[in-house]
Amino acid sequence: MENSEIKLKKPEGLYAALLTPFDEERKVNEEELRKLVTWLVDKGVDGIFPLGSCGEAIHLSFEERVRVVEVILQAVDGRVPVMPGASDSCASNAIKFIKELERLGCAGAVICAPYYLPISEDGVIAHYETIIEAAPNFPIVLYNAPAFSMPLTYNVVEKLAEYPNVVSMKDSSGSMVDFMNFMDIANKAGHMGVMTGREEIILPTLMMGGNGTMSALVGIVPEIMIEIYKAWQERHYDRAKELEFKIVELLTDLNAIPFPVGYKKALDIRRFNMGDPVRPLSDNEKESMAKREKSIRDKLNDILGESLNGCI
Repeated sequence: MENSEIKLKKPEGLYAALLTPFDEERKVNEEELRKLVTWLVDKGVDGIFPLGSCGEAIHLSFEERVRVVEVILQAVDGRVPVMPGASDSCASNAIKFIKELERLGCAGAVICAPYYLPISEDGVIAHYETIIEAAPNFPIVLYNAPAFSMPLTYNVVEKLAEYPNVVSMKDSSGSMVDFMNFMDIANKAGHMGVMTGREEIILPTLMMGGNGTMSALVGIVPEIMIEIYKAWQERHYDRAKELEFKIVELLTDLNAIPFPVGYKKALDIRRFNMGDPVRPLSDNEKESMAKREKSIRDKLNDILGESLNGCI
């Protein structure tokens, strides 16, 4: 897919926040990555969001991140948009990576606020503006990830929504109050959408005009996330609610293990080889993971039934 075909389009539907498989040497397992992406596209996801928090981009070098994108684009083969994470506390580093994404033909980039070092609200705006203005014809998705970076305030989003290439926002706050205020800003801007990063509230956000989700469960149980989305589209709200509560139960187990190890364990159960955690686990964490594995397997079996064992 040529970049000219997808300029300034806002993402909609179900984007898989992609988990990154690693091999025994803690290098990206390219073969498994291709297999995972191909499976997700064949299942019917609307887009791929690699190199976010659950994709452990922070553990990868610049060259490794570029290679991940290349592998994904080859596997996708133009069938769905690919919008990688390009977050960095240094604006110039983010711009350098975005230039590579433009060159490769990606559909846009997802960027959270600076992390690690404290920064003012004005500093957050300046950080984003430096990046946005360096790539004026490339779609940018603002990423509100308060668990991992400075939260985006309403003032920040309102200011950045003035830019035509800020086409959407991924809100992972989990707050419907925040989501509604971000939706209000986006509606007034006219060109901008809002997606949730929290699977627990995909149905409520869709009901209020959200554009979908960029989230890890889309990349783990795409069948169920797609069924929720279709049930909402067809106004089968009781079925959508039933499935929503099932994924809430699954997430309870996945989030009881250090992030994103629980999510990768779920994909292991689905017969993908995600490899050992890049960050070594403590003995207590290993014990917790062992205790939760059966519960994760049981919940996946309850949700997926026979398709759990026939996923590939």
